[in-house]
Amino acid sequence: MRQISLLILTAILLIPVAATVALAAVPADVDTVRLILTAPDNQDFSMFEESSLVEALIEIIENDPETAAYHEQVVSGALKVLGGLHVPEAVDVLIGKLEEYPTICLYWLGTYASADGVAAIVPYLDSEDASVRYEAAAALASLPEGDLENDEELVEQIWIAVESLYERTQVEEDEAVKEAMQAALRHIMVDFFPAGE
Repeated sequence: MRQISLLILTAILLIPVAATVALAAVPADVDTVRLILTAPDNQDFSMFEESSLVEALIEIIENDPETAAYHEQVVSGALKVLGGLHVPEAVDVLIGKLEEYPTICLYWLGTYASADGVAAIVPYLDSEDASVRYEAAAALASLPEGDLENDEELVEQIWIAVESLYERTQVEEDEAVKEAMQAALRHIMVDFFPAGE
């Protein structure tokens, strides 16, 4: 009797684990992902298999009809989710949508150690919109350390960013933006190129 009770108890305890494992393997499709993106307070994508989720998000970002219900909310939400997945495919997609969604794309590009990402961020330091300049500086201030020894292109783009930040701080009139630019300079110089290395 004790063995049967232990087996039943074990089975009951394993049901949530089995359900979670089963849900993690569900392939994502565009319609389901889009529907979830329309509900801002209930967006759990953990049930989807990552590669199919990435494909669905990219499809939505690039091809969601402008006339579709909740278009702006869906595309901006898809950009946030894709950026947060930290997959290499996200960088090109984020760069491609910078003009339309600068705040979201700048933020997420700042979470990738990517030469292309840094190169895409730098021009926004000269935006006419102070909030966009701020986001560009904040993105550079949050760049994760990359493999600088093996990525000459990233090093080159970071130095271009340093030069642009320095030049821009000399003329920036918005104090919050100027502070964000100075923070980006400190971050890059301290975390990417520490003294003595």
